[in-house]
Amino acid sequence: MEYNQYKCVAGGAIMDILDKYAHDYIKRTFKIKSCLFTKHAEFHFEHQMCDHKRGVFQVRSCNETKLYTTLYDIHIVIVDKDNDEFEYASANLTFVEKDHAYCGT
Repeated sequence: MEYNQYKCVAGGAIMDILDKYAHDYIKRTFKIKSCLFTKHAEFHFEHQMCDHKRGVFQVRSCNETKLYTTLYDIHIVIVDKDNDEFEYASANLTFVEKDHAYCGT
């Protein structure tokens, strides 16, 4: 986990870990074998996070929508490990399935 010059967990690091956690959660939950990529992301920061060890992930909602392709929407929050009403950050992310990755293939 990366910290910024103010000794807080950096916003970019928080966005990265939220995206990766959500990606893994969706793949496990829906048993996805194909590639899954972030299509849209919206992040909100409520409180500065001084120690990444205090954060716990909570998935508040996760949905699958089948249109021309399958979309997965997830709302995920990082809360304090001792007080799940104290939110550090949250994200609304949409992922899309693809047959293959364009990078490295």
